[in-house]
Amino acid sequence: MPRDTRTEIIDLLQTLKGVWPQCRTINYPDIGNVSDRPGNVERYIRAVQWLTDRGLISFEAMMVDTRGLSIIDSSLTPRGREYSGAYMATELSGRSEN
Repeated sequence: MPRDTRTEIIDLLQTLKGVWPQCRTINYPDIGNVSDRPGNVERYIRAVQWLTDRGLISFEAMMVDTRGLSIIDSSLTPRGREYSGAYMATELSGRSEN
């Protein structure tokens, strides 16, 4: 997991895990541990790309506009659910994944 988007990846995984098996539209800045630091939208876009490239999430569309970022009808894939569970178990046991 890339260190520069770790927080955003975890936010997305936790958000989607909480509604699984349903889909959810995720709107930034309404998720996770968001602050007004410059670059947050870009980090969330990179996090979505990382998760999608690995087959961990799927979504219908992603929109970026002046209000922020929207990820339409997003959900964890079976692989994403497995990864999320394994990653959270690793975190809870005190080890960190690179």
